[in-house]
Amino acid sequence: MCNPHNPLGIIFSRRELIRMAEICIKHKVLIVSDEIHAELLLDNNKFTPMAKLSKEIEKIQLL
Repeated sequence: MCNPHNPLGIIFSRRELIRMAEICIKHKVLIVSDEIHAELLLDNNKFTPMAKLSKEIEKIQLL
């Protein structure tokens, strides 16, 4: 998963990230998170790292 998304620039909300993570946890899917563009936000947009959502999510995520 690329967040913020490149090339569209979409920044997933905390709620969207949690929902994606819930689905991955339920189906035992590893999350591969590409957050390289996290520092390139405009207009005071807020970035939420996937691993910071919960300890359970942190366990199934690769950066």
